[in-house]
Amino acid sequence: MRGRGGIERRILYLLAGPIAGKKISEPDWEWDVDVAIHEIIDELDIESEWVNSSVDVARAYRSAMLISNRTWTPLRILRKCERWTKEMLSIPEVWDMVESVADRLQQVGEIQDFDEYERLTGSLVFSWIKYPTWKRRFMVTIPEMKPE
Repeated sequence: MRGRGGIERRILYLLAGPIAGKKISEPDWEWDVDVAIHEIIDELDIESEWVNSSVDVARAYRSAMLISNRTWTPLRILRKCERWTKEMLSIPEVWDMVESVADRLQQVGEIQDFDEYERLTGSLVFSWIKYPTWKRRFMVTIPEMKPE
């Protein structure tokens, strides 16, 4: 996972679980990264410690810190990735895969066998590259050098 695109894919991966979980458990409630962060802060009672917690949102925030700058703050990156994650989960073949993984997780609790995970997710894990929108978002093109 190199560069901004790889880190953004990791953030989407980390946000997909909480967003999908909320969509399944409370379909009428919209998941929001700001609300999720405040829930973590309320649980910990120490605002400065939330980012060090092991929950997915905190891990996503730490990943966002790696690619942040003055204009693209970690929270701004998380909000963008939140929109992208929701957009990705609205693709029917993606949501079908999420539901099949969720069903299996409810049955066994944890998927440790990579072959089983690959069977459940199919080729979808890396098929984002066939969608022009996702390819543009994640693939960083390196400009060609012109000889002087």
